[in-house]
Amino acid sequence: MKIKSNDANLEQEETVRARDKVAHDWMPYWSKEEDCFKAAILTDPDTKKKTDQTFPRTTPPNQRAYESWLEKVVNVQTGEYYPERDIQGSPIKNTGAKYVIKVITRIRVGKNEFLCSKGRLEGFSASGEPVGRFISYPERWTRTNMKFTRIINEKTMSFDTLCEGPSGTEDVYELPFSTEAVDKMMESVENDNVSFIVKDDKTGDAVKVEWSSIKESLKLFKEKSFESLMMGDYIPLPVRQELRAKAEQQGLIPKTYPSTTTGPSTKTEYLA
Repeated sequence: MKIKSNDANLEQEETVRARDKVAHDWMPYWSKEEDCFKAAILTDPDTKKKTDQTFPRTTPPNQRAYESWLEKVVNVQTGEYYPERDIQGSPIKNTGAKYVIKVITRIRVGKNEFLCSKGRLEGFSASGEPVGRFISYPERWTRTNMKFTRIINEKTMSFDTLCEGPSGTEDVYELPFSTEAVDKMMESVENDNVSFIVKDDKTGDAVKVEWSSIKESLKLFKEKSFESLMMGDYIPLPVRQELRAKAEQQGLIPKTYPSTTTGPSTKTEYLA
């Protein structure tokens, strides 16, 4: 559905998005990204007066894809997600859209730690057909900082601000790491099909936390320190040595040499 802008000078058509109507938004923080641009009010270069226009924002591809998915699975009249339907076409009770988490990532940003997830949105069309969409890090959004210049309004002899556009961006993480938050995420995991990752935001280094079972991997992920998980301290030394040797043989990492010889080291103490 489309509506025309109230501004006759713009004559701009705007799409009424399903995201504006939906009862539950799986990607809620895009509105904050949009607010950064809504606050950047443009000034007429001739009159030096502020207009009713804001700095334009290009909708990122992943947001367009998500909103396209919403348009297929949301009844914009009620804001509810369409249910699954049986073979006769009758709605099945207690069905609708859900987010199935496949990856839980524990991210260190500076001195703080946060949680993010990746997974699949699963919903249904009006006819009850399955419609899926992959999403990544719904717990994070990007703040766009705007550059403003102070100018003198010669008519009023007062200061005004002129928006010159974006000056930079920064990622904002909304979900601090805690064992309770991890447990809440696990409620959206199905059949123990999940991976646990620790990642350093500054370096981009990421390590998978994996042990004998999902239960044991989850315990390590929640209870061990970030440094311990990144270094793999929970893995016995002989296993780390074997992993290192295999990685060297496959050419995945450089071979290590002791300082007193020129041949390959036969005793490595580093995690691959």
